[in-house]
Amino acid sequence: MISPKTRLIIIGIIGIIVLLCIPKLVWLGVCLIILWVVILARRQPKTPQQSFTTPAMPTTGAVADHTATMNGYRNAHHKEVISNGYDLVQVSSHGACCPRCQPYEGMILSLSGKDKRYPSLSQAKAAGLFHDGCRHSTYLWIEGFGDKEGPSQKYDPEAYADRLTQQSIAQRIRHWKKRMASASTDVETKECKEQIKTLQATMRKHIDDANARGRVRHNENWITLKRNSKDEQPTADD
Repeated sequence: MISPKTRLIIIGIIGIIVLLCIPKLVWLGVCLIILWVVILARRQPKTPQQSFTTPAMPTTGAVADHTATMNGYRNAHHKEVISNGYDLVQVSSHGACCPRCQPYEGMILSLSGKDKRYPSLSQAKAAGLFHDGCRHSTYLWIEGFGDKEGPSQKYDPEAYADRLTQQSIAQRIRHWKKRMASASTDVETKECKEQIKTLQATMRKHIDDANARGRVRHNENWITLKRNSKDEQPTADD
């Protein structure tokens, strides 16, 4: 049986022969060459950059609102820092952050990029800092007076995974609440209430379990997740 690679070579050879040796069938040779090029292009393996995708937070209305608010706050803060004659800021440190932001936790950044001792703000943003849904902020850093450079909290990828799960459950709760608001029959309303009630119980258990795991990892009164009363608020008649 002829392999795909061999068939590809045969098509290319036939196309070249027809194109060079049979003038009346030039169009056929051209078609074969084009077919050969198309097949070859499709067989090219993806580069690591093409095949790599970074998991991102769902672009929901809540995430978009949070992103717009944080971007506005950060931009205003940076303008204020520059207007007062300063250039350096320090990135906040949360511990339970995504892998893209983790290298920049507690790092000193130069807003203008003129201070070559530190990465510039534009470099950090290009590398993924302040992505959609990012909770990090910055504050003025004055050499000799600011906090020591570096994260103030230990990086905790498990806590980050727990937070993503909490967000996913919260999105599902809000989804069913919206469906209930537009329900047209008692059956639909009942189904929505049951789904919401089940998800709220799942949320409470997840938060309790995540905080218990956090206390085991850190051997202290650690709170990985905070409750959101809006998501856990019972629906009518519950």
